[in-house]
Amino acid sequence: MSLYNKIKSAYEKYYYMRQRAKWMRKHKLPMDKYQIISLGCNCLSRALPTQWGLKADRSHGEKSCVFDLNYNSLPAIIHFLENDFADYFDGPFRHNNLGWFTDKIWREYHHETDCFTMDDFMARYVPRINNFRELIKTDKKIFFIYNTHDWGDDTPENLHKLNQITKKMCPNSLLIINTEFEKYLSFSDNGARLIYSPLPYPKYRWYEDAFRQTRVGYQYEKTMMDKIYEYITENINA
Repeated sequence: MSLYNKIKSAYEKYYYMRQRAKWMRKHKLPMDKYQIISLGCNCLSRALPTQWGLKADRSHGEKSCVFDLNYNSLPAIIHFLENDFADYFDGPFRHNNLGWFTDKIWREYHHETDCFTMDDFMARYVPRINNFRELIKTDKKIFFIYNTHDWGDDTPENLHKLNQITKKMCPNSLLIINTEFEKYLSFSDNGARLIYSPLPYPKYRWYEDAFRQTRVGYQYEKTMMDKIYEYITENINA
């Protein structure tokens, strides 16, 4: 990287961090009154609300839950919510230097490269399942967040089913569906809020700092957080 590009990258990062910090100071919410819980399909649903101060982090006692740090198809999420994770560890699973994978009720775990055996994997995910079970018992207002994908099974029927399951599981909950795809804009369901967050450009990768920590990354994330913040403030006492 040239000296110019290094200086430019450092300035872009400074701008992103400074503007995000300013936003966070102006958008504080009483976390004793609400709880954000990720439903996947990937770690965006947990990572960005945490990094923008809308969801508590580990230093404030927040525990990782089962859908926080992996890829899940929507049918898989629905399946495990319906049967309370009864067959979550049914294989076969395979492991390599990229993480853990299973094609049976499809899931991918790219943050678990340090789990070398099935016992290691279960030692991490049994507590995360139990954390989820405990968290949904809270008396706080719950906001579930699901981030759509383009794999073909995020159908209106499945999104509706997810909304119905979460309402049955937690009557005091609302569902936020974040999407980057225009095809979902017509979806509407009682108790669910669709948030449209198109990527700034086709090859933008929200999970890589080189993309995120820029002016463009700041605006992309801010637009999403503004909408989540607005929905929470509208419903926190409802």
